[in-house]
Amino acid sequence: MSNIYDSANELSRGLRELPEYKAVKEAKDAIAADAEASKIFTDYLAFQQEIQVMAQTGQMPDASFQEKWSLLAIKFKKCSFISFLY
Repeated sequence: MSNIYDSANELSRGLRELPEYKAVKEAKDAIAADAEASKIFTDYLAFQQEIQVMAQTGQMPDASFQEKWSLLAIKFKKCSFISFLY
């Protein structure tokens, strides 16, 4: 009978061998290595959190919110590291 921790570690090792995991890890490492890409990705995560807060409080986005999203989407498309994840 195997230990639950051994099973969890075996599952973790198996997941890290998947090509999908490796592709996402490479993209995240590339983003972290590029200052501009890292800033864009950080801005995206902050924007995503803002969207979640608005949804939880029942607020509707206004025109400035829509414009902010459009500008962020343009930055995403220009950045080769991030466009992989987008």
